[in-house]
Amino acid sequence: MKCKGDKKKNRQADRAKREKFKPQAACVLRAACCVLRAACCVLRAACCVLRAACCVLRAACCVLRAAC
Repeated sequence: MKCKGDKKKNRQADRAKREKFKPQAACVLRAACCVLRAACCVLRAACCVLRAACCVLRAACCVLRAAC
């Protein structure tokens, strides 16, 4: 039969293990957030490029219509 003290020691050991892994999980989450932010920046830049391309194409269409 186990003593009450044994359970308490086990709980403390489990808590220590969990706290040990928390910083690693936080680092992984931070890294994932950084990657997602970078991906968002790349997508925004791509959208800007596409918008600029659309503007150029519209201007070209206007010039062609005027020429016709």
